[in-house]
Amino acid sequence: MKQINKTKHQEIINKFKSGNNLPSIGEELNVSRQWISQVLKQNGINPREINRNNLNQKLDILSIKINRDLKDKLSIKQIVNKYRLTPYQVDLLKERNIDLTIKTNNIQRNQLINKLYMKGYTAKEIIKQIKTITTEDGIYNIVKELNGGILPKRVNTLHKIKTKLVREIKQLRKKYDLPGIHNILLEKGYTNTHGKPLNLNTITYYNNKC
Repeated sequence: MKQINKTKHQEIINKFKSGNNLPSIGEELNVSRQWISQVLKQNGINPREINRNNLNQKLDILSIKINRDLKDKLSIKQIVNKYRLTPYQVDLLKERNIDLTIKTNNIQRNQLINKLYMKGYTAKEIIKQIKTITTEDGIYNIVKELNGGILPKRVNTLHKIKTKLVREIKQLRKKYDLPGIHNILLEKGYTNTHGKPLNLNTITYYNNKC
């Protein structure tokens, strides 16, 4: 039994020294994180201290790369995304005279703008809430940036498209069958809510809404 424990202890030590964290070791070996920590300490290894040292080494390397990126005119947003920096890492980098806080706040602000826009708020309504953006174009550009360069239709706009489509179908079905309605709507240039040509299934769906 002692030999088995000794073998398992060594396996834990080897895995930890290889860069595996405590949760992943525990899951693989089916043991608790607390027990792993105890085994490591019994063998003269302080996991917290090693993790702290590893993080410091990582941040030292990141600091060099980030300073290089800043000289190459990369935006802070690009840098944060490039290295997948957490708020905690951003705080630690600030101690190394790399202040990403302002731009990190801008990322959070932009995400809020996009969220409000997708909920149906107009650009003017968003400007009233987000004081740091003063133009409607500024709002639209941020939303485009977060949606692959495309400005999505707002919820209210989608509702208007659907309402208009249902109303048109309701009028046409007095004289035409669904395939006939489909052809007429295509000729009039109607699209679905994604801006794509209508298909018969969509017409049938909205016909049931009438």
